[in-house]
Amino acid sequence: MNKLNLLALSIALMLIYSCQKEAPSTNAVADNPKTDVEDAGKKVVLGKKLENPYSVANMRRALIKLQ
Repeated sequence: MNKLNLLALSIALMLIYSCQKEAPSTNAVADNPKTDVEDAGKKVVLGKKLENPYSVANMRRALIKLQ
């Protein structure tokens, strides 16, 4: 019976401890709106456009290779 009480007490303490509210985390980028404005003027450089791997033509080529 003593082990059962100890188990119940430890479960209750874990539940109480896990339900405590934590301080909200701060994000340095979100707090600095100036960063968003500075990044808005820069262009994003992307690589070459890739072929759609799920296109019908590509699926037919894959089927031919498997046969």
